[in-house]
Amino acid sequence: MLSGPGFRINELQISPTQQVPWHYHTHTQDTFYVLEGEIRIFCRDPKEEMRLAPGQTYAVRPGRPHRCRMVGGPGRTGARRLA
Repeated sequence: MLSGPGFRINELQISPTQQVPWHYHTHTQDTFYVLEGEIRIFCRDPKEEMRLAPGQTYAVRPGRPHRCRMVGGPGRTGARRLA
């Protein structure tokens, strides 16, 4: 984890069967940056779905419900992302 005034960066690994449940952040933006594998991000208010590959990024505004999961398939072992 890397942190400083107004930010925090974590590297997270998602297994092929793992899903991050619906949640939201009251005061912080959640920015996804994919390092390895592919992830899908699902958002509400408004409803939206994104698929991110390595090198791609997406930001979820504070208060917006979202969840994510790895894009599965043969030979896929997981995904890594910065948040």
